[in-house]
Amino acid sequence: MRVLVADDSPTSRRVLQLHIEKMGHEVIPATDGDEALKLFLDQRPDLVLLDVVMPGRSGFDIAREMRNERPDDWIPIIFLSGNVKDQDVADGIDAGGDDYLTKPANPVVLRAKMLAMQRISNMRHQLAEANRQLVHQSNHDSLTQLANRRALDDYLAKQWAAAVRHGSRPLSLVMLDVDYFKDYNDHYGHQAGDECLAAISQVLRKNLLRVEDMAARFGGEEFMIVLPETPLEGAVKVGERLRREVRDLGISHRYSRLDYKFVTVSVGVASTIPRASLKLKQLIKMADHALYDAKNAGRDCVCSAMLHTPDDIEG
Repeated sequence: MRVLVADDSPTSRRVLQLHIEKMGHEVIPATDGDEALKLFLDQRPDLVLLDVVMPGRSGFDIAREMRNERPDDWIPIIFLSGNVKDQDVADGIDAGGDDYLTKPANPVVLRAKMLAMQRISNMRHQLAEANRQLVHQSNHDSLTQLANRRALDDYLAKQWAAAVRHGSRPLSLVMLDVDYFKDYNDHYGHQAGDECLAAISQVLRKNLLRVEDMAARFGGEEFMIVLPETPLEGAVKVGERLRREVRDLGISHRYSRLDYKFVTVSVGVASTIPRASLKLKQLIKMADHALYDAKNAGRDCVCSAMLHTPDDIEG
């Protein structure tokens, strides 16, 4: 563990450091409460040993501030004091502490208390990782590992609202649909169809170079790319690159009705500058119309449109 030790006595601090390092842990020393609080926030230790009586604010005050600064990030705190009474222990627990240690620290007791806190800390990390995985699973499509429809809708709403507030930032959508995918599934089987969709999703992930760009499974064999702060011409380039790279995968599709017998995608691109007079669903509808235009134009191509007014989607 990385252990923050706050004690204004150089001797006590040094003795504690030697004991803790002998156990194989790393020590972050602090000479007073204010330094301890700063190190706590900057370095996020796994355990805090906090002297109760220090110049300036007491260890209780510092512990309260630590808990207030990170209310959802529990890091165990053990108080150090030369005179431990029942009321001191109660006050320490009320201040956000987890245990008490009498000074000078007995190495055997120190080891036992640290071991107990380490077990709790390890369990906390395991729970945090399990929670992270649950959040990931709830926001991602299990087959493609792209964002799922729920995550896509949430992200689109946030990007739309941010662009409306800004007033001049473009927002572009790229929709892709696998050409003749039903024929592919019917002749090669659903497992092969799943493998095909997974391979296409890898192409999408590989081509998203910015953190703010999102690739999602829109439904079935349809995908959507969200490109914030990207004008129409830039989004068209992204769509064309994705179309080309999917075709270059060389996934055999003997039952495609196109001349070349590989899996291909049709791509629709729509862009606008979001504002209060427009709605997000209108941009999505325009991207969907552009996708159908690509289908009607022979597939394996990119069609695009710009949304200026609600009437544009009727054109």
